[in-house]
Amino acid sequence: MIKLCYKDWKTPRSYKLLAGSIAVFNFEWSNFNNYFVTFYGSNKIRTPDMVILDTAYFDAHPEAKPNDEVLRRLPKKP
Repeated sequence: MIKLCYKDWKTPRSYKLLAGSIAVFNFEWSNFNNYFVTFYGSNKIRTPDMVILDTAYFDAHPEAKPNDEVLRRLPKKP
C-alpha cells in the first residue's frame, strides 16, 4: 500500500476530478477521476498481508524503491 493524498478539487461544481500526490515518490497527478478514487482509493481496511510502502520501508529495502525511469512510466491521468 502507498499513501496517496488527495489535494484539491479540479472541478468544484461537479466533484469529478481532483489532484493528488504520492509523497514517498515525490510524484503528483493533476487529475484523478471518480472511477480511480472508487476503484483504487477507497480501500479503508488494511489486511495482514498488506505492506505500507513508506520512507521507513524504503530505508530498509532501498532496492524496492522505483527509480526515476519507473516513475516516469506512471500514468499521468489515472
